[in-house]
Amino acid sequence: ELVPYMDFDDFEFLKRKSCYHPRLGVHVGALSESSIFKSLHCILEGDLTPQEAAAENIDSALREWFNHGEAKYESRRLEMREIAKRNGIAHICSALDVNYGERVAEWHEKYGSDADLTR
Repeated sequence: ELVPYMDFDDFEFLKRKSCYHPRLGVHVGALSESSIFKSLHCILEGDLTPQEAAAENIDSALREWFNHGEAKYESRRLEMREIAKRNGIAHICSALDVNYGERVAEWHEKYGSDADLTR
């Protein structure tokens, strides 16, 4: 059915669903968790060791989980910390110690506290 406008809650594009992020004051495109989990298993041939690639994947996944809100981010961060620790790569993951509040502050520093994504 054709509709003139879609609700933010109903819109999904490239596995991203629009959701309001109250601490940022904007809507963000949260990547589906299934896509985030798939990305954790992807290692391309290149200059990185499998351990370095896994650490980068964890850091990227945490950046994506930030868009899902504080509870989800902190829960997944604890899980990723434990996984990285068990596999001896925690020391090369740069995002494991970045809490949700710090991510919010980084976002505001980068985009401004009154970000207007329509510009």
